Amino acid sequence: MTSRGTSLMTRRCWPALLVLLSCWGAVGWWSLLSSSAPAWSRAIPFPLAALAAVAWWLGCSRGRSAGQRLCMALVAIATLCGWGGDMGVDRRIGTIKPETLRLSQWTMGDDTPLSDLLPMLERELPHIVILNRPANLRAAKEIITRPLRLRHAVADRGIVILSRFPGRIVEAPSLPRLNALCVRIDTPSGPVDVLALDAPDGPATRQDAHQIYDWIRTHPPDIPVIVAGGMGRNRRDAALTPLRHRLRPAYEVAGYGWPYSWPARLPLFSQDHTWVSEGITVERAAYRWSARAPHLRQFVMFTLAAAP
Repeated sequence: MTSRGTSLMTRRCWPALLVLLSCWGAVGWWSLLSSSAPAWSRAIPFPLAALAAVAWWLGCSRGRSAGQRLCMALVAIATLCGWGGDMGVDRRIGTIKPETLRLSQWTMGDDTPLSDLLPMLERELPHIVILNRPANLRAAKEIITRPLRLRHAVADRGIVILSRFPGRIVEAPSLPRLNALCVRIDTPSGPVDVLALDAPDGPATRQDAHQIYDWIRTHPPDIPVIVAGGMGRNRRDAALTPLRHRLRPAYEVAGYGWPYSWPARLPLFSQDHTWVSEGITVERAAYRWSARAPHLRQFVMFTLAAAP
């Protein structure tokens, strides 16, 4: 192929690729509006689609018709709005108080050594730690022997919950696609139920969200609830809308930093979330770097409301 032919193909293929990425990314709104949206509708993340639309506008729109430029402008606005929605628009960082508690949740990889986990925990000194899919449950429990004061541990269904305070397993909702472990932890400010979730076999469905909603609806009103873990789905997806009737996403309340958690090397999708019920004030929430793990860690600081 001559250099002229190669140049012509480049001039045609490059804009076409940018248009494809942009429009495919804009289709991501489908999953935000309908729980029946197929998985491929969110295959192109909003940040990548927005950058592709802007790149087309800056580099390829010259000489295009007004209609083409208008269409791409609308696609760019749609993807930028989706990205902005993921970032959140009403987040407020709270004040750290003496009674503020720290929670860390981590979806680990099969080859993630606990030696990588310990230095991060030693810096953060969390009160509650949730580990999803550690390679060795027994080894995961051994970190309680470290100077972290995480003296209490519960493990089941590939999930480990470590705490500085005593706790006991309580009944968790029966979820078709998710593993669930619920522990009632007796903190100095009062009890709190921590429901840890993991999605090893695919994203959470609307039925999962309804089951969690029904479980919370019949839950003792004087015991607040934290739902944390991997759900394999964007927190704004329509499939998770039932949760919003009883819970608030911690990141949308007081999040800071990048809003995506997967994949860890270049996070462009939001798959790990922490939701809180009434009676919990989120002071800060963020996704943090994770050594040799497929997901970023969740780190949430919260305060329980004083008992009446």
